[in-house]
Amino acid sequence: MARSKKISDDAILDLAFPVISQVGFDSFTLEQVSQVTGLSPATLLQRFGSKRELAFRVRDRKWNRNLSQFEAAETGPQGLAGLDQLLADIGRSVDSQRLNEHLRLLADDMGDPRLRAGAAHFFSWTRGLIQRFLTEAVAAGDLRPETPAAELACTLEALIQGAIFQFGFLDEPDIGAWIRRHMDFLLGPYRMR
Repeated sequence: MARSKKISDDAILDLAFPVISQVGFDSFTLEQVSQVTGLSPATLLQRFGSKRELAFRVRDRKWNRNLSQFEAAETGPQGLAGLDQLLADIGRSVDSQRLNEHLRLLADDMGDPRLRAGAAHFFSWTRGLIQRFLTEAVAAGDLRPETPAAELACTLEALIQGAIFQFGFLDEPDIGAWIRRHMDFLLGPYRMR
């Protein structure tokens, strides 16, 4: 019981992420999370309410952390290199043998107004980052000045989300490579030759 007061919810979520992402959003057990956090399953339920809520919070924390790192990275990759890095990170975050469980979790977001708002915020945030990278690529001379960055950001974000939802049905070993190939196709007409 004393351990639960010493470990923050954020620390629990960070420790639980590898377990949940490897085992699956539905397949993981509270006992597995208990082993990495040192908290009993009962304490985890007391703090998070349910196994499902723990999974949602783990996922949301990881998404928010990934995106905030891109937003805060003043010295990180910019332009097309930043976009490529973002797509690689998204690819790694969903490339799993348990992607079907991730997709069910996303589908559940649509039925819950609170979760739907969170997913909408995440997608908006992603579009904003993509638009920033495209605008930087125009400024660097990698893309033509007439590149419609805002419209392309919406298209690329939709491509990413579509790929994630389709990936379970695609005959593709690497979702990141699939997204990158399609991004290159979409950006082709705007690239400086």
